[in-house]
Amino acid sequence: WGRFVKNIFNLVILCSSFVIGMSSCEGAKPPIQLPPLPPPPPIGSSIVSLNLSDTSGVARDNVPVTFAQVFKVGDVPAGATLVGRIGTQGVNLQVDTKATNGDGSLRHAVITALLPKLEANANLKLELVSSASTASPTPVALSDLLARGFDTSLSINLEGKTYSVSAANLLKTGTPKTWLSGGLVTEWMVWAPLENAGQKHPHLTAYFDVRAYQSLDLARIDVTLENDWAFEPGLQGYTYDAQIKVGNVIAYSKTALKHYPRARWHKTVWWGLEPKVFVKHDSKYLITTGAVPNYDSSITVSETALEGWNTAFPSDDVMTTGLIETYFPATGGRIDIGLLPGWTAGYVISMDARAKRVALGHGNVAGSFDVHFRDKTTNLPLSLDDFNDVTILGNPGDTTHPFPACTLQCDTPYSVDTSHQPNLAYIPYLVTGDHFYLEELQFWANFNMMIANPAYRDYAKGLLKWDQIRGQGWSLRTLGEAAFITPDGDPMKTYFRQKLENNISDYTNEFITKNANALGINSTGYAFAYENGRGVAPWQDDFFTSAVGHLVEMGFSSAKPLLEWKAKFSIGRMTTPGYCWLEAATYSLLVRDAVDQPVYSSFKQAADATFGANKPCPDTGVMEGYPDSATGYPSNMQPALAMATDSGLSNGAAAWTKFATRAVKPNYDQEPQFAIVPRSLK
Repeated sequence: WGRFVKNIFNLVILCSSFVIGMSSCEGAKPPIQLPPLPPPPPIGSSIVSLNLSDTSGVARDNVPVTFAQVFKVGDVPAGATLVGRIGTQGVNLQVDTKATNGDGSLRHAVITALLPKLEANANLKLELVSSASTASPTPVALSDLLARGFDTSLSINLEGKTYSVSAANLLKTGTPKTWLSGGLVTEWMVWAPLENAGQKHPHLTAYFDVRAYQSLDLARIDVTLENDWAFEPGLQGYTYDAQIKVGNVIAYSKTALKHYPRARWHKTVWWGLEPKVFVKHDSKYLITTGAVPNYDSSITVSETALEGWNTAFPSDDVMTTGLIETYFPATGGRIDIGLLPGWTAGYVISMDARAKRVALGHGNVAGSFDVHFRDKTTNLPLSLDDFNDVTILGNPGDTTHPFPACTLQCDTPYSVDTSHQPNLAYIPYLVTGDHFYLEELQFWANFNMMIANPAYRDYAKGLLKWDQIRGQGWSLRTLGEAAFITPDGDPMKTYFRQKLENNISDYTNEFITKNANALGINSTGYAFAYENGRGVAPWQDDFFTSAVGHLVEMGFSSAKPLLEWKAKFSIGRMTTPGYCWLEAATYSLLVRDAVDQPVYSSFKQAADATFGANKPCPDTGVMEGYPDSATGYPSNMQPALAMATDSGLSNGAAAWTKFATRAVKPNYDQEPQFAIVPRSLK
């Protein structure tokens, strides 16, 4: 009976959310029938293994290690949990569930293991094994931490005045939020403005994430300083000297630090001896979850690339940007553009410690950009549901809730847009479970909606269709990842899910119901940006298609019809008679006779208009558009074609086979961000 009621409830939600222009479910299309899931692994099955390596060079007993893991749907069913195993020895685990799938199975968890012994420079294989749930032990108590004399403080010297705040004082007098809770570790989150002689700073607010391990006199403290209240008057930048102390010991200091408006920075410090353990995830399992694209496992990321990224990224110091192009609108192929940046894709493929350092480091410096708008009332990223007409690019008359103008030290050396936006925080959160990275992902996803004129995005709906096609693609990617990985208990979970479904529904209505065209091109926003409104950029459209495919892989089944429709454009350019596949990745393609004329009804018409009528297709096998470049137009096309192939559309396999056997291909061993292949073809 409970399952029946749940199904009826889901049907009501489906009808109210996805049926366009209907007042009831009458006439609605039946829901997509997905193939049945395989039965969950039996209790006692090994789900996935991770390698743990000592990097301290010193043998230690009782070594804690905390990491995050994403799981395939059904691998850890509702009511089950995980235990650890190294060889034949059991390992004590704490599993903090963060996100679950629609069937109740575990999607994402922060996991803490207590290693009984870790020899110097040793490598251990930790198996995560399914287990029946047991009673939870008593969580690590805050009183125990404070009784041991714990404290961490942040202070700044600003214009001759010292502003400071103490984590211990906030933990004693405030009401901490809990991020992790269990017998091995508890993590509390507290925050407050910096103070000088009882005077609170109006803009600079400190956040402490304090992770205390049971009976080990050990705590990890993530210290964040923000300048991002959305509506606080007198917005400005600041220059100050900063210092973090653990107890009475200086753990970090920086002089003449320029803190830009709408930016934040953080540093992680330890109270007690830091356990230095490198956690190496299983790349193949990570990919099979659908949480990350299907990167080509045959690629070996070159030593030149791994060492080059590591050397070029000397530090993730505060208010820096690492290898990110600081002027986002800069043109040309770049390693930071793609579903993931090249260095992060390289980490996913190789799981190399250097690549992980660079990937996580860019998650840290993501805070340097002016994309952060926090609601002082809720202490969450600003909600369009609460302020539906806010805008970053719109005119003052477009909103009744204008953001305060910056008054001093306003210039930031970094310029942000949506059309060239790298993916910086998603993978760092996926593999660590650190709250800073989660909020960073949420801030960027929210910024991409708030930036628009309110009417363009349909106010609280958060629609992305007003933008350049590539901007729509990258914004959809980030929004989907926020909806996928935000914890179930986070108030922003429903928010991002609804904004994502708003976009999927709107695109589905626009392309499939109202204004379908035979080519499968995205015709919204600035789609027809070439040849006086006659032409589109296939490579931008491919970015969008790959983002839609990414949504489907993450499990958003409502996006599947959209992917099937978009797949026509990628597959059609490779297989349609009359369109030479060597021109499939052309820079621009004419798709109509004039701005007031409909889109062509065939790929041959587009080819004749763009390349000349009945142009021969030579048997060279060499595609146009920098075919040997890892950032060329055929490379840009590859993720879209791979996901189009997986959509099940006819001719998909034939299109991929032709693409895969082309005569000239790039070497992805140094820039693998576009090295994505179909899941459906082995």
